[in-house]
Amino acid sequence: MFPKVEPVDLNPLELAFCHWEDHRAAAFRAVALCRVDGFVESEFLEIALNRLQHRQPKLRAAVAQMSRGRSQLRFEQDTPPIPFQIKDHAEREGPWREETRRLFETTFPEMGPLVAVTVLRSRAHDCSEMLVTIHHAIADGLSAAAVLDGLLSEYAIAESRQDAPPRPPLNPVRVVRAKSSGGWSARIWLLRRLWRIQREQRRSPQTQLPAALDVPPQSQWVRWVFSPTESSLLLQRCKGEQTSLRAALAAAACCGLMDCLPVPRGSFKCQYPFDVRAMLVTTSTRLTLEDMGCFATIANDFYEVPQQPVFWDVARHTYEGIKTFVQHGGPAFYYNMAARLSKLSSMMNTSTSGSESTAEISGDRPTVVISNFGVLNIQEEYGSLRPTGCAFLFKHDGIGPSLMLHSLVMGAQLHISFSADRLDPTFWDRLHCAVLGHLKAAIR
Repeated sequence: MFPKVEPVDLNPLELAFCHWEDHRAAAFRAVALCRVDGFVESEFLEIALNRLQHRQPKLRAAVAQMSRGRSQLRFEQDTPPIPFQIKDHAEREGPWREETRRLFETTFPEMGPLVAVTVLRSRAHDCSEMLVTIHHAIADGLSAAAVLDGLLSEYAIAESRQDAPPRPPLNPVRVVRAKSSGGWSARIWLLRRLWRIQREQRRSPQTQLPAALDVPPQSQWVRWVFSPTESSLLLQRCKGEQTSLRAALAAAACCGLMDCLPVPRGSFKCQYPFDVRAMLVTTSTRLTLEDMGCFATIANDFYEVPQQPVFWDVARHTYEGIKTFVQHGGPAFYYNMAARLSKLSSMMNTSTSGSESTAEISGDRPTVVISNFGVLNIQEEYGSLRPTGCAFLFKHDGIGPSLMLHSLVMGAQLHISFSADRLDPTFWDRLHCAVLGHLKAAIR
């Protein structure tokens, strides 16, 4: 019988946090990057961060060491303030790549908070970039968007010098499990699917990507912004081809790799984060975005791509796989299974380590992570600040060579960020140009 998932104490993400706490530097980190027209003032930023931390309990999270080496999040009122830095520069675009890499390599203190902020600003060009880094234990991409929106909103209030009382603090949400659907037949199908994928991966030849150990880790990112017309055309084309944007991004990544590999044949693992907030059983009556939990599970799939793949054939195949996975209740099933395995793992663990991990280039086949955050609920202006672009950047050292494509819609424009880790620079330049080329061709 499938084991019943135990209630998660206090924090819906304790299961993920306990699983990663022994290798905290290797866990996912999310960085929300928002570019704004306007000059961010340190006085108003400090006020906004204090008000936001008072409002959001997970921004007051601290790590408590439990028995048998387990870790647990506690939400203390005396957590240190959110640290922030402001760096001035004279260029139109600040050094956000270098700063993001620095934030990713920074270790969060156990006494909290598990969040940090950096602002890159240019007075000459009247623009700023806000970078909010959050440990994956307390936030995913959508939650990072909620933090970003909250920070900008509080900044606008502080800038107006309104003597408004702070909003009441939210309570942490306790998650019991995710609602399952489909019964035992669906669970058996999902288990067979998992075994099939693992069997295919073991039998297939591994695809090696050219690595460069002298390239700084987490330093290869590009951002693409499609015009409202291009965004609309791409989404309409996806609908006409009976597929989805997430599947089209996966097809662009796989086809781009085929264009750049010396031998145009390869095998890849693909991961698709799913939002399972609506499926979670909680002690509260309603779960909102402000609750700030990372309620994502991942559907792994495996692709052996032949020579000269057809873009829309790959996209439709991917879409059908994702749709079938969801119809069988895969997101909830994988979430509950991960919760149980993480709990067992933390119970068996007897030691903790605060040392930073080292990113190693693995010989494993590439893992392509595809996320779509939908329509981002960011306003046109927050006081004197007017957002003009946004991206979510992620770090993960534990899954081998990784390529990450993340998309969101902001102001009717499609924003896509594409990242890799320590690839050969020439190969990386060819790869991101090839991926963008496939997306542009899909529009035409």
